[in-house]
Amino acid sequence: MFKLYIVLALLIQNLEAQSFEYKPLTVEDYDRRLTSLSELSASELVQKIKSENVEILIFQTGKKIANPYQFSFGEIIKPTVSQAEVTKIPNLSGKTFCENELSEKWKNKTIFLADHTSKSTLYHEYLHILQILKNPKWCEVSARISKQGGSQIENALAARMEEEVVAIMSAYRSKLARTFKDHAKICEGEKDAECVKDYLELYHGETEGISNIKILEKRKNELLSLGETKLGSPCQKGDQVIEENKVECEKRKKISRNEK
Repeated sequence: MFKLYIVLALLIQNLEAQSFEYKPLTVEDYDRRLTSLSELSASELVQKIKSENVEILIFQTGKKIANPYQFSFGEIIKPTVSQAEVTKIPNLSGKTFCENELSEKWKNKTIFLADHTSKSTLYHEYLHILQILKNPKWCEVSARISKQGGSQIENALAARMEEEVVAIMSAYRSKLARTFKDHAKICEGEKDAECVKDYLELYHGETEGISNIKILEKRKNELLSLGETKLGSPCQKGDQVIEENKVECEKRKKISRNEK
């Protein structure tokens, strides 16, 4: 009898998922909003999104932020949540939940950001908020995924929504990626070399003769490890500041700190 109940419950879930017709975001849904948000500092961005009845919380990862030339949200918002309370996924930068989905402690739609992450992650999660606003029934599906793992159909829909956000972020990267770190983060979701090639052109002009995505990815990681944030010389090698580039890097640091 119990097994029959489980089977019936799964059938009902699948029928509910199939009956939920997802409405994709259109340019009208996000163009003006993203353009307006891209002009704000990080602090202004947080306040603007909060004014739309969305909570923003920072979770502590314990990840060392070694590069003083790169902005991260943990600098302006004190982490109040542990990573374990939000996710079991390692290296997650952000996650968005509907009202009361994760816990009754968080009654509003809530964006959780890792303490080490940058503005691009908040833009990404804000697009998920817009998806929720356009598709309120998604919250029922999302709650089942969070608590029970979700059905194959439900997880496929979640993947589709994620791909939609990645595509929008890529299309708007010239507006949203104001630092090397943000550009690199946006490019992480790309399935081809174009995004990586774009930021190599923007920040280093080193795309000539590079056509293999693996080479591009290797070069990306090399640049990130040097602490590169803007066009010019690397600021750090590992944790060590490169002294001969310090003056230039301090100027770039001031620019980056305006992100706050």
